[in-house]
Amino acid sequence: MRGRGARPRPRGAGGGGGARGAVAAPAAAEPGPPAAAGQLGLPQGLPAGLALGRLLGAGGYGRVYAAAEAGGSGAGRAVKAVPKSLGRRATVPPETYLRKVAAEAALHAEAAAASPAVCPLHAAYEDDQAVYLVLELCDGGGSLLQAPWLRGEDVSERAVARAARSVLEATSACHALGIVFRDVKPENFLLCADGRVVLSDFGQAARLPEDGGTLSERCGTLPYLAPEVVRRSYGQEADCWSCGVVLYQLLSGRLPFTDEEGGADGRPTFKGMARAILYQPLDLESPPWDSVSVAAKHLVRQLLERDPRRRISAAEALEHYWVREGGVAPSAPLGAADRGALERYAAAGALRQALLRQTAALAPDDAPEVAALRKVFESLDADGAGCVRVADLAAVLSGLEGDEAGGETGEGGGGLQGDLLKRSFRGQEALVFSEFVAAFADWTVLQGGGRVEEWLERAMAESGGSVAPDDLAAAVCGSADGGAAEECEADFNNAFQEADRDRDGRLGLQEWLAALRASPE
Repeated sequence: MRGRGARPRPRGAGGGGGARGAVAAPAAAEPGPPAAAGQLGLPQGLPAGLALGRLLGAGGYGRVYAAAEAGGSGAGRAVKAVPKSLGRRATVPPETYLRKVAAEAALHAEAAAASPAVCPLHAAYEDDQAVYLVLELCDGGGSLLQAPWLRGEDVSERAVARAARSVLEATSACHALGIVFRDVKPENFLLCADGRVVLSDFGQAARLPEDGGTLSERCGTLPYLAPEVVRRSYGQEADCWSCGVVLYQLLSGRLPFTDEEGGADGRPTFKGMARAILYQPLDLESPPWDSVSVAAKHLVRQLLERDPRRRISAAEALEHYWVREGGVAPSAPLGAADRGALERYAAAGALRQALLRQTAALAPDDAPEVAALRKVFESLDADGAGCVRVADLAAVLSGLEGDEAGGETGEGGGGLQGDLLKRSFRGQEALVFSEFVAAFADWTVLQGGGRVEEWLERAMAESGGSVAPDDLAAAVCGSADGGAAEECEADFNNAFQEADRDRDGRLGLQEWLAALRASPE
């Protein structure tokens, strides 16, 4: 998977989107007694000793300055100055805008107090011209897309999962407080010098209506808008869609939905982007998605579900087996349990499938070669029964392919995944770990390392040096019914006769290894 670099963003605590603001850098206040509360109930005037320095960033709703507290701990601060009036640039009544400014300070303070995933807000002040938010100086190198562990040609899924956890943790914390952030995008997640990623810029945030209604103001950043925001009736689910857009971008280096025509100047238009967000198919097949794990794509599809009632929540996404702490996101770009491995297993034929199962059963419990697959298996074995239901595998594959490809879930379901599971498991309802390894392991790597031969040598020594066909056939054909069983047994017998080169009716070590190495037709 290739990372996608981006132009460095000024460091600070978020500056808002749009045109540059008009708030000049206020001078440091002279020493004196605390001022009375101002128009919004905040302490009036910046305190003595809080000296503002260089401009870090500017946007349509304010400017951000570096600052330092005289006699303080020495920790850097960032001060966001939000104007109390937009003047001629105003698109809403002054009192409405002023409520929005007050809400930014209040909601940011509430979220920061509840979660370390939100940029700490140390204090807030006001004067006649602006509100000043004193925040932690996020001096780690810019915003999320500038993270060094997300840049370069070979970014791992594990690194992306780390970033996704930061995005989802902050979003989930807001949602627990009844807050809709409304502008989830990489630029609003800032890097701290200690490696943390924190959410900032609550300028678009709003609280859910107390009557259980929805929000209708269309706001946010165009490529990250959810379908229901376009339609002007939304809730917290809209933030989860935006999280999905961010995850898609981190995994592929591009946005999932684009205005294919653009305006006269070639830039995306609202109309074109709205059409794409509402109707453009989600591409999880073309490069680089062909090298992204099925687990990662499953989470992307759950977040980018157009029906908000079916979309996964931020809290639920944090528990997804790919993204959670210690989850299955691989350290290499290609996932551990992907569809391609299962397709190769399905095409292997009855004999080779049986040999793969028996070989996998010989792997020691602590074998590092199957450690990643064990994490996948355990995440799917939610009740700890020691097996994974084939129906659950069908659900994962169906999530990748989409409704239009699948029909029912389960091995008997329609679509591509139903056929694939039938050819792989022939009526089995559940798989134990060795059967799961047989289907999803990268056997080219396992055999190349010599470990398979080592496992087989020990097994052959215990069984007299060869194995009879009966137990092998039962392992793959025993669960099939009627004509399917007959077809499986015929396929097995034909392949066994070909593999039994010395015609003794048994497979020795070298015959077994040769059959394993044989490529399916």
